[in-house]
Amino acid sequence: VLGVYWGNVIGVAVGVLLMSLIIGAFGMMLSIITLTKGTYSIANFFEFVIIQLMALVGGSFIPIEVLPEAVGNLSFLSLSGLGLKMYTNAMYELPLSANNETYSIVITYTVAIFIISFLMIQVSGKKVTAC
Repeated sequence: VLGVYWGNVIGVAVGVLLMSLIIGAFGMMLSIITLTKGTYSIANFFEFVIIQLMALVGGSFIPIEVLPEAVGNLSFLSLSGLGLKMYTNAMYELPLSANNETYSIVITYTVAIFIISFLMIQVSGKKVTAC
C-alpha cells in the first residue's frame, strides 16, 4: 500500500486491533464523563491538555530518543507511545513476542477503562441508550 514496507504484517494488524479497542474505550469513557457531568468542559480539557500531553510524552511530536530520559520513561503511560512502539517493532520485523509487555499494558488499560466507565454510569444512575 502506497509503497510502504510494513514489515511484520501480523504485528501491524494486532497493533491496529489493540489500538482500536483502547481508543474506543477511551472515547467511550470521555462520552460517559460528558454525559454524567452534563458539561463539555471535561471533554475539552482532555482534548486540549491530556491528549496533547500524551502525544508529547508518547513521541508523536518529538522522537522519544530526543526527549529527556525522564520523559521518555513515561511513554508507557501514553496511548500514542504504546501504539508507536507496537508499530515500529512490527516494521523492524521483530516477532510478536517482542511486544508482549506492550500488549499486556494495552489490554490492561482497555479493561480498566471499560470497568471505570461501567462503574461511572452505574454510580451516576443515568440511563444510557444506543442510538
